[in-house]
Order: sequence, then C-alpha cells, then structure tokens
Amino acid sequence: MKATPPELPSVTVVTVAYNEERVIGENITNKLEADYPPEKLDMLVVSDGSTDATDLVVQGLADITPSGCASCARSRARARPRG
Repeated sequence: MKATPPELPSVTVVTVAYNEERVIGENITNKLEADYPPEKLDMLVVSDGSTDATDLVVQGLADITPSGCASCARSRARARPRG
C-alpha cells in the first residue's frame, strides 16, 4: 500500500522592500516559481515607504499573477494571510 503524503498547509510569504525596484520583480517571481501548489501560496509585499518604483513593479506583477497571489501594501500589512 502506498503512503499518501500529508496535505500541504497554506502559506504566506512576506517580503519587506525598501527601494528595491531593480530586484523586486525577480525576487517575487522566484518565490512564486517555488515547488509549492500555487493555490496554497500567497505573497504579501510590504513597501516600507519606497521612494523609487518598487510599488509600481509589484503592482504590475499583481496584475498578471494568477489568483491574485501578489499584493502590494504600502506601509501597511493588514491582509489576512491564510498560513
């Protein structure tokens, strides 16, 4: 009899960014490409008062990411993560 793997929990990956426009896109993309079921993975990016285009880069990714996995919060982290 083959053992069934336990169900994976939902997780939320929180990334805090400050003036990271040059690297935040790759950072988020790498995390979303993790070997984890996308329906169980949330991404929360908190821009800590960035004065560059960090927020715009993150928002652009949120617009094209399936299931709204990416969200951008400016100086707040009030989302309700599942895991």
